Amino acid sequence: PDHFADLLVVHSKEKDGYRALLHSRPVDIGLVIIGGSPVYGDAELMQQLAAPDHLEPLTVCGATKFIDFDTEKAPTGKQQRKSWKATVNALSEALKLFHLSPSDLTPCPP
Repeated sequence: PDHFADLLVVHSKEKDGYRALLHSRPVDIGLVIIGGSPVYGDAELMQQLAAPDHLEPLTVCGATKFIDFDTEKAPTGKQQRKSWKATVNALSEALKLFHLSPSDLTPCPP
């Protein structure tokens, strides 16, 4: 009571939780709950657990995932949170200086 959970669900055939985490790929992340709020995960889980009007789809290694970026707190002095799409666009612009894109930060294994 009076505490909020952080939870990570990883799809894996590993029996040991640490090995499952160490050998997971970006597409294996099934659900992330922070402070009791679902923020990222598989489409099916996120559509069941999060407010539908807050969900933004994204493709991770060919799989559809959803993110609820509305759970992020707005920076001090800012009146409105940025959407996931706006955040990715800003990151993409910043990474151009290094000839990178956001997908280069988490490559998809074959």
